[in-house]
Amino acid sequence: MTQRTASNPDRFAAAARRTAIARLYLQALPQMEIARRLGLNQSTVSRHLKTLQQEWLAARVRDLDAHTSRELARIDLVEQEAWTQWERSKEYADTTITEQQQGGAAGIGRRARVQKISKVQCGDPRYLQVIDDCIDRRAKLLGLYAPTQHAHTGAGGTPLEFTVLIDRAGPDDSEQ
Repeated sequence: MTQRTASNPDRFAAAARRTAIARLYLQALPQMEIARRLGLNQSTVSRHLKTLQQEWLAARVRDLDAHTSRELARIDLVEQEAWTQWERSKEYADTTITEQQQGGAAGIGRRARVQKISKVQCGDPRYLQVIDDCIDRRAKLLGLYAPTQHAHTGAGGTPLEFTVLIDRAGPDDSEQ
Protein backbone atom coordinates (compact mmCIF):
# COMPACT_ATOMS: atom_id res chain seq x y z
CA MET A 1 0.00 0.00 0.00
CA THR A 2 1.67 3.21 -1.12
CA GLN A 3 0.93 6.61 0.30
CA ARG A 4 0.00 9.25 -2.25
CA THR A 5 1.97 12.46 -1.98
CA ALA A 6 0.62 15.70 -3.33
CA SER A 7 2.22 16.94 -6.51
CA ASN A 8 3.54 20.49 -6.75
CA PRO A 9 0.43 21.82 -8.56
CA ASP A 10 -1.77 20.22 -5.87
CA ARG A 11 0.33 21.79 -3.11
CA PHE A 12 0.24 25.20 -4.78
CA ALA A 13 -3.54 24.94 -5.21
CA ALA A 14 -3.97 23.97 -1.55
CA ALA A 15 -1.73 26.85 -0.45
CA ALA A 16 -3.68 29.31 -2.61
CA ARG A 17 -6.99 27.95 -1.26
CA ARG A 18 -5.67 28.23 2.33
CA THR A 19 -4.60 31.84 1.69
CA ALA A 20 -8.06 32.71 0.36
CA ILE A 21 -9.70 31.02 3.34
CA ALA A 22 -7.41 32.88 5.75
CA ARG A 23 -8.19 36.24 4.12
CA LEU A 24 -11.95 35.69 4.46
CA TYR A 25 -11.63 34.25 7.97
CA LEU A 26 -9.68 37.31 9.11
CA GLN A 27 -12.58 39.42 7.80
CA ALA A 28 -14.70 37.61 10.44
CA LEU A 29 -16.82 35.70 7.94
CA PRO A 30 -18.45 32.49 9.18
CA GLN A 31 -17.21 29.18 7.78
CA MET A 32 -20.40 28.59 5.81
CA GLU A 33 -20.02 31.97 4.04
CA ILE A 34 -16.35 31.25 3.28
CA ALA A 35 -17.32 27.87 1.84
CA ARG A 36 -20.08 29.45 -0.29
CA ARG A 37 -17.81 32.19 -1.67
CA LEU A 38 -15.01 29.77 -2.55
CA GLY A 39 -17.24 26.93 -3.76
CA LEU A 40 -15.98 24.51 -1.09
CA ASN A 41 -17.54 22.25 1.51
CA GLN A 42 -17.76 23.67 5.02
CA SER A 43 -15.74 20.67 6.28
CA THR A 44 -12.92 21.55 3.86
CA VAL A 45 -12.91 25.13 5.14
CA SER A 46 -12.90 23.84 8.72
CA ARG A 47 -9.96 21.52 8.01
CA HIS A 48 -7.96 24.33 6.37
CA LEU A 49 -8.75 26.69 9.27
CA LYS A 50 -7.52 24.10 11.75
CA THR A 51 -4.23 23.84 9.83
CA LEU A 52 -3.95 27.64 9.60
CA GLN A 53 -4.53 28.09 13.33
CA GLN A 54 -1.83 25.53 14.12
CA GLU A 55 0.57 27.35 11.78
CA TRP A 56 -0.31 30.72 13.34
CA LEU A 57 0.23 29.36 16.84
CA ALA A 58 3.61 27.87 15.90
CA ALA A 59 4.64 31.17 14.27
CA ARG A 60 3.55 33.07 17.38
CA VAL A 61 5.68 30.85 19.60
CA ARG A 62 8.67 31.31 17.27
CA ASP A 63 8.10 35.08 17.20
CA LEU A 64 7.81 35.21 20.98
CA ASP A 65 11.04 33.24 21.35
CA ALA A 66 12.80 35.58 18.90
CA HIS A 67 11.53 38.70 20.69
CA THR A 68 12.49 37.27 24.07
CA SER A 69 15.99 36.42 22.83
CA ARG A 70 16.43 39.90 21.36
CA GLU A 71 15.28 41.59 24.60
CA LEU A 72 17.58 39.36 26.67
CA ALA A 73 20.51 40.33 24.44
CA ARG A 74 19.66 44.03 24.90
CA ILE A 75 19.48 43.62 28.67
CA ASP A 76 22.82 41.79 28.65
CA LEU A 77 24.43 44.61 26.66
CA VAL A 78 23.13 47.32 28.99
CA GLU A 79 24.21 45.34 32.05
CA GLN A 80 27.68 44.71 30.61
CA GLU A 81 28.15 48.43 29.89
CA ALA A 82 26.91 49.35 33.38
CA TRP A 83 29.44 46.97 34.95
CA THR A 84 32.23 48.50 32.83
CA GLN A 85 31.23 52.02 33.85
CA TRP A 86 30.85 50.98 37.51
CA GLU A 87 34.42 49.69 37.55
CA ARG A 88 35.63 52.82 35.77
CA SER A 89 33.84 55.04 38.28
CA LYS A 90 35.95 53.48 41.08
CA GLU A 91 39.32 54.33 39.46
CA TYR A 92 41.53 57.18 40.58
CA ALA A 93 40.41 60.58 39.34
CA ASP A 94 43.39 62.62 38.18
CA THR A 95 43.08 66.38 38.06
CA THR A 96 45.79 68.63 36.67
CA ILE A 97 45.89 72.31 37.60
CA THR A 98 48.17 74.63 35.61
CA GLU A 99 48.79 78.18 36.78
CA GLN A 100 50.69 80.76 34.76
CA GLN A 101 52.78 83.11 36.88
CA GLN A 102 54.30 86.35 35.69
CA GLY A 103 57.96 87.13 36.31
CA GLY A 104 59.41 90.67 36.49
CA ALA A 105 57.93 93.99 35.38
CA ALA A 106 58.60 93.39 31.69
CA GLY A 107 56.97 89.95 31.78
CA ILE A 108 60.31 88.22 31.57
CA GLY A 109 60.69 84.90 33.31
CA ARG A 110 57.20 83.45 32.99
CA ARG A 111 56.71 80.27 34.92
CA ALA A 112 54.04 77.65 34.89
CA ARG A 113 53.09 75.85 38.04
CA VAL A 114 51.54 72.42 37.43
CA GLN A 115 49.80 70.50 40.15
CA LYS A 116 48.48 66.95 39.72
CA ILE A 117 45.87 65.65 42.17
CA SER A 118 44.85 61.98 42.31
CA LYS A 119 41.72 61.17 44.27
CA VAL A 120 40.26 57.75 45.11
CA GLN A 121 36.60 57.43 44.10
CA CYS A 122 34.01 55.18 45.70
CA GLY A 123 32.09 54.46 42.52
CA ASP A 124 28.88 55.89 41.13
CA PRO A 125 25.89 54.02 42.66
CA ARG A 126 23.70 54.91 39.64
CA TYR A 127 25.48 52.16 37.69
CA LEU A 128 24.55 49.62 40.37
CA GLN A 129 20.92 50.73 40.03
CA VAL A 130 21.09 50.12 36.26
CA ILE A 131 22.55 46.65 36.91
CA ASP A 132 19.79 45.89 39.43
CA ASP A 133 17.15 47.03 36.92
CA CYS A 134 18.68 44.73 34.27
CA ILE A 135 18.55 41.77 36.65
CA ASP A 136 14.93 42.57 37.51
CA ARG A 137 13.89 42.91 33.84
CA ARG A 138 15.61 39.64 32.93
CA ALA A 139 13.89 37.78 35.80
CA LYS A 140 10.48 39.15 34.79
CA LEU A 141 11.04 38.29 31.13
CA LEU A 142 11.99 34.73 32.03
CA GLY A 143 9.08 34.38 34.47
CA LEU A 144 11.30 33.73 37.48
CA TYR A 145 9.10 35.60 39.96
CA ALA A 146 6.29 33.80 41.74
CA PRO A 147 2.85 34.93 40.61
CA THR A 148 1.24 37.60 42.76
CA GLN A 149 -2.35 37.70 43.85
CA HIS A 150 -4.24 40.93 43.36
CA ALA A 151 -7.37 41.52 45.40
CA HIS A 152 -9.94 43.96 44.09
CA THR A 153 -11.07 46.34 46.82
CA GLY A 154 -13.26 49.35 47.17
CA ALA A 155 -12.36 52.82 48.41
CA GLY A 156 -9.86 52.76 51.26
CA GLY A 157 -9.13 49.06 50.79
CA THR A 158 -12.56 47.91 51.98
CA PRO A 159 -14.09 44.81 50.41
CA LEU A 160 -16.27 45.37 47.36
CA GLU A 161 -19.97 45.10 48.00
CA PHE A 162 -22.43 44.17 45.32
CA THR A 163 -26.01 43.04 45.02
CA VAL A 164 -27.20 40.28 42.75
CA LEU A 165 -30.70 40.71 41.39
CA ILE A 166 -32.40 37.50 40.43
CA ASP A 167 -35.42 37.58 38.17
CA ARG A 168 -37.51 34.63 39.32
CA ALA A 169 -40.15 35.06 36.65
CA GLY A 170 -40.02 32.21 34.19
CA PRO A 171 -40.79 32.40 30.48
CA ASP A 172 -44.47 31.52 31.11
CA ASP A 173 -44.90 34.05 33.93
CA SER A 174 -46.03 37.06 32.02
CA GLU A 175 -47.69 40.07 33.58
CA GLN A 176 -51.42 39.80 33.76
